[in-house]
Amino acid sequence: MLLKKRVLKLCLLSIVISGGFACGYEKNNFENKLASDLEKKSKLSASDRKSIEEYNQISEHLKNGDEIKFHQELRLFLPKALKIQNNQERNNILMNIYMQTEQYGEAYKLNELQIEQNPTANKIAFRCQCRLPLN
Repeated sequence: MLLKKRVLKLCLLSIVISGGFACGYEKNNFENKLASDLEKKSKLSASDRKSIEEYNQISEHLKNGDEIKFHQELRLFLPKALKIQNNQERNNILMNIYMQTEQYGEAYKLNELQIEQNPTANKIAFRCQCRLPLN
């Protein structure tokens, strides 16, 4: 019985220690990603930054509970979003606009393009989410 308790304590201790290392590893990955994101944002053109800031201001309507105004403004913003030069930022904003305004066909096309350029499991899984409303 005493041996079982010691083994159990040892197992729990090793789990706690390894969990601490894993959390530290995740924290470092998160911090590295934040630094990378900040670096990418600093490389954006002034016009891209202005458009992204305008998109973020439009998103405030949703946070404030004005969903109708949010959708109207998103549709009006779409031509500006198409002009964003940074591919990643443009695609993120376009996908958000397409999904929020229920333009699932456009979202599906954009997703297919993203899969062609850089296939990932998340993008392939997201394809199914875009396809569902089309059926």
